[in-house]
Amino acid sequence: MLPYEYMNKSILDKIGITFKKHRVKKSVNNIYYARYWPDGTLRWLFNINKGTPGFFAFYPVGDLRTKCIVLGIRLLVLCGGIWLFAKKCDDISVVDNSLLDKLLNEFECDCWSLFGGTPGVDRKAVLALYSNGQVNMFVKVPISATSDILIENESKNLEQMAGINLEKYIIPDSKYINRCLILSNLNDKGVKSTSKLDEVHYNALNELYEKTLKVTTLTEYLKLLSLDSLFESIGDISLAHSCIDAYKVQSIVTSAISYIRYLKREFGTHQVTLTYAHMDFTPWNSFVLGDELRVIDFEFFEKEISIGYDLIHFIVQYDIMCDKASLINSRVEVKKSLEALKDKSKALAFDDIDILINLYYLKHVSRYLPIYLNSSNPHYQAINQLEHWYNEFDRYFKTPT
Repeated sequence: MLPYEYMNKSILDKIGITFKKHRVKKSVNNIYYARYWPDGTLRWLFNINKGTPGFFAFYPVGDLRTKCIVLGIRLLVLCGGIWLFAKKCDDISVVDNSLLDKLLNEFECDCWSLFGGTPGVDRKAVLALYSNGQVNMFVKVPISATSDILIENESKNLEQMAGINLEKYIIPDSKYINRCLILSNLNDKGVKSTSKLDEVHYNALNELYEKTLKVTTLTEYLKLLSLDSLFESIGDISLAHSCIDAYKVQSIVTSAISYIRYLKREFGTHQVTLTYAHMDFTPWNSFVLGDELRVIDFEFFEKEISIGYDLIHFIVQYDIMCDKASLINSRVEVKKSLEALKDKSKALAFDDIDILINLYYLKHVSRYLPIYLNSSNPHYQAINQLEHWYNEFDRYFKTPT
């Protein structure tokens, strides 16, 4: 069995789906379509309800590009050309007493769609469960030991966030059962995804900051994160794949260590504000409905992170994922957005914006660079990330000699 076949079997077995003829609920439409990632592993498994492919449940319609894609796929469905996009699976069945079978029964749902997860060590599957054509809930299912830990962490993180009683920053209701996380649907009709920060984002982030802030010194924050020792350990990692540029990695590590020492020496007593942070706050993890900001995927949430981290991440990650980072200076846009938030937020009043941006990069790179270095087959977006980090550290982390 090839690696991608083994992964697909693991996903389907875990959830309780088979391509063989088996008992099927009469109310469940068992004509499904499968689309795969380039590596051959399952991306979506979905049926079509009233002309709408089920995988749309996982993606709110946002900018013009997304709307055009949605329209194009719907036209394929209407013209009978969905086979050009996905492979038809005639004999999809739900296995008796499986996870999916129990969920459909317990929550009185009559249909489902599956996102097979993004390839990687923390891969998880996500089920969308429907009733009368409407998505009732989502269920995250661990596929690996790493994703099992992440899903458990997300459950605890959502409990922590729920205790703050936020009004503009909306999170899903959740329930953790049998190592799976059941989440309410925040992707209602009228919800949109946007790649640009606006007043809704600023107001919601400000509300979160005001209710969770604490102040410390830069020396104490750097000690809390153990950044110097993290970068020293990164320098000792052997590259697992030749597509990673060893020179650029070493340049990042050297610049980071030198800059951390510089911060401690010159700005050690400098005040830095810490707040709760989502840590993966992006256009695809946040939606807007009226004056509400709806936010999902709290697996990496942390409680004591330099203020502005999520705002910076939102801009930088969108630029990198859309291959724009080499064409524009993300830092200019970040500084404008932090200044806009600073006008609204007392929490940001005393923090140095340039230092906040560099603290973001130190924290973010210290977390993800070891993952990329240890990957035997790094994704092309990892290469894009590395290139962006190298440019940032080369330009903005130079210290006086």
